[in-house]
Amino acid sequence: YGWYRESVPVIAEAVHAQEKLMWQPEDQELRAHVGRAAYSSERYEEALFQFRWLVAQSPTDARWLEGMAAAEKRLGMHTQELAAYRQVLSSNPDHMVALGGSAVALARLGRLAEAWEALERLRGLYPAHALPLVYEGLVFAIEGKEAYALAALEEGLAGYASLSKSLQVELRRDIALDPAFAR
Repeated sequence: YGWYRESVPVIAEAVHAQEKLMWQPEDQELRAHVGRAAYSSERYEEALFQFRWLVAQSPTDARWLEGMAAAEKRLGMHTQELAAYRQVLSSNPDHMVALGGSAVALARLGRLAEAWEALERLRGLYPAHALPLVYEGLVFAIEGKEAYALAALEEGLAGYASLSKSLQVELRRDIALDPAFAR
């Protein structure tokens, strides 16, 4: 946990942003900032509340849907998480995070054949990207195939530097917190 808290930053100005939100409740960017801060502080219910509000205002905004899905994932709400990713995919069928997140959510729901279909599509679209390998590692871990999970994760980590900063942080969060990696 110490490594996790050192390597996954908490958004320090969140208290100030939350106070400002009381005076500007319709400010979507401010609300998104509060939601991201809550998520980074492991206050997933608060993050989910903020992102659900944002999705209600802008139902097709992939940023808000991704934030909502991430909070739902951390809360174990995988059916709702999958629905959020599917909403993103309805607008952008090639969305990498939504495809990978869908695969993992499907695996968590016991729908492994569908999970592997989604991963095959993801690998076909992004064959040289590190992120599909990370999602593959998660699905293997969910299946209990530890050696395959580690191999996929190691291969994905070889391309760690190519991931965006936010995806790097989310990968660290997954390694530290995801029950699939507990063993």
